[in-house]
Amino acid sequence: MQNIYLKIPFNDTCMKDFLSTYLLFVFICIIHSAKSQQYPCTYWPAPCPNTTAISQADDWSVRKGNGAIDQGLAFQRKIRNQLTEVLQKAAKQNGWQVYQLTDEYFDGPPFQFISFANWEATPYEKRPPVWDDLAFILVVNKDSLTQWRKWMEEFQQNLEKNVNVQSFDAMQNEQTKNTATFTEGSIVLIHFGINPYNVTTGMQDEGQHSLIPQYALKVPGAFYAGLLINKNPPDINAYELTYKGYFFNSPAAVATILFGNFQPKNAFNNWRPVFEKPFTSSAATLNSEKAIKCDVLQNLAIHIEGREDKVKNIIQTLDWNTIHSMIGK
Repeated sequence: MQNIYLKIPFNDTCMKDFLSTYLLFVFICIIHSAKSQQYPCTYWPAPCPNTTAISQADDWSVRKGNGAIDQGLAFQRKIRNQLTEVLQKAAKQNGWQVYQLTDEYFDGPPFQFISFANWEATPYEKRPPVWDDLAFILVVNKDSLTQWRKWMEEFQQNLEKNVNVQSFDAMQNEQTKNTATFTEGSIVLIHFGINPYNVTTGMQDEGQHSLIPQYALKVPGAFYAGLLINKNPPDINAYELTYKGYFFNSPAAVATILFGNFQPKNAFNNWRPVFEKPFTSSAATLNSEKAIKCDVLQNLAIHIEGREDKVKNIIQTLDWNTIHSMIGK
């Protein structure tokens, strides 16, 4: 049977009107959805904690079924508590608030060439470390967060009263501008990669190469510390979380700070830890006892995302000596 296609003339003006109407419809749906939920969490419109991921991280019975062992789980909880304490201390000294955003753990084999059965049967002494991602939000200006919420409420009310295709562009521009302004003035995101196998700088180009930080930072005990300033202005999605759940899409600035021993940057401008270098096969990875056990902090990658001055302020405030002292323990 021959396919028949109906061709309808559709000039640029028609296309623009269609897209504007469609985007307006989507926009209204999003606003109504947000309003119907009232406040999704105490910190809204800042990112809400991923309560599911955080609670699952503490469900040891399930995680053991995924291949985790007691030593590894206890280690992750210890590190999380220590890092939380460092952030809470800084927050208390500066009148900030801190809350955990997510815990993106993985309990299975750290390499593709290791089967789950082999991984599950590998004893503690022969296991390499596994990767865990923790992220926190620091509310560095509570007044700004309050104003952000007030603006969001007023914006929703005005949208419902005055929405039309002609005003849509202006309202979207207002939302883009104010969302970036309030986010950057209110919060900073901090991500900890615990024993990571691949470390990026938080932002990438179209070829998935990490953007290289333009400025060096002074952080006691760090293997590397650099600040990346985003050359692109924020768009409507700039401060949404990526699919990973612990990076912003396109923040104004990102600091990358590494503790432990890392290999030189690869072709994608990413770092890999030195401890990962000999792991080239299942036999090489699992058949020998490890000099440094899997429940030891060998490498720590930290990303701090937000407005440049806020990021620098966090760096100047955190107790880096305590963080550095966690390596090897």
